[in-house]
Amino acid sequence: MKRHLFLWILAAALIAAAPVLAAEGNPLDQKPVDKEAAAKLLPYITHQKIQVRAAIAELLGENCCKGAADALVNLMKTDEVPGVRMVAAQALAKAKVYSAIAEMRDQARKDDNQTVRHVLTALAAELEIQNGTEKSLAAK
Repeated sequence: MKRHLFLWILAAALIAAAPVLAAEGNPLDQKPVDKEAAAKLLPYITHQKIQVRAAIAELLGENCCKGAADALVNLMKTDEVPGVRMVAAQALAKAKVYSAIAEMRDQARKDDNQTVRHVLTALAAELEIQNGTEKSLAAK
């Protein structure tokens, strides 16, 4: 009986709190106001914490600014954590940095992690399609 009462109270609280939580949103989902604000985050792309590097890469992909593309390419190529390398590549794709396609393909050939290789190959192909530079299967 007590367990059912607890579950009912918990359900009612969640239902009541849902509009408030939806209105506030996740603070990590908040984007910088402009490219200048995103540029101020650039030095943190080499932070010692994995989560910070990945979050900054993601934000830079959404709000690409001058110098961010080079930093993201460097992160994609040199970070010791495979997940961060993939997030950096995804940020480059999201920002539509077509100049990074060749470096993505190169990193996809030599990366130690199989998953990273697959992700980089797929992202490079996606960028090529968006840019109109994809090669037909017959040309490969």
